[in-house]
Amino acid sequence: MSTLDRDDIYVGYRPLPARDRRFLRLLLPALLWGMCGAGALAILSMRSAGDGQWLTDQTVIVEGTLIMDPYPSVLVRSARGDKTAPGEGTRALLVESGKFGSRPGLDALEGSTVRAEGFVLTRAGTVMLELLPGEDGLRSNGRSDSAADGPDPSPQPVVLRGEIVDTKCFLGAMKPGTGVPHKACAALCLSGGIPPGFVVRQPDGIESYYLMTDSSGNPVGTQVLHLLGYSVEIAGTVIERDGLKFLRCDPATSKRR
Repeated sequence: MSTLDRDDIYVGYRPLPARDRRFLRLLLPALLWGMCGAGALAILSMRSAGDGQWLTDQTVIVEGTLIMDPYPSVLVRSARGDKTAPGEGTRALLVESGKFGSRPGLDALEGSTVRAEGFVLTRAGTVMLELLPGEDGLRSNGRSDSAADGPDPSPQPVVLRGEIVDTKCFLGAMKPGTGVPHKACAALCLSGGIPPGFVVRQPDGIESYYLMTDSSGNPVGTQVLHLLGYSVEIAGTVIERDGLKFLRCDPATSKRR
């Protein structure tokens, strides 16, 4: 006859052996608390998605000067809608619905006063307007306006380390709009004409934002697709105009870190 105690063998239709019950009473709570602790650590280690907003509950109407250099934008003279409407003197970037930048034919309207209506995206003082489709989104009154003219400020040489993003998602259309998980989306947005941006994060958490162009100040477009999702070091120059900072650089000389 076997010397095994009956309680040493577990049979599905019989009570769990006392030794196994004691073990599971310790193991299961330990596993559950360990999972809670690991989840808390993961949450605490996550980088903040930022304070970007995509305000789709109400459209905003702005009137001002259309600027196409280097990316479509309106230098706002007046705005109405709600408290999210950009203030006078703000330069609001213009994009289309989805993953697209400017619509065809805007170059012919550069320098004219326009009426633009759409949804506001905003982060840290940078404003973007996602235009409504068709003439409801943008129309010109035919008047030329010299308010956008003027020489560029003196460029400041810089060497910056940060991340290249598509500005629409980064400003609030996606959270987070950065990092490797967002790489494919950013590539589609930049290929569709969304302006690329460069984000620099300081050790204290403060972020700086720049619109990227090539070294001549022209749109940089798909030249930076191979750098998306990486930490990048860029040497170039920075100018600030109408509240926006522009980083001029040669993408070919940028380095992944």
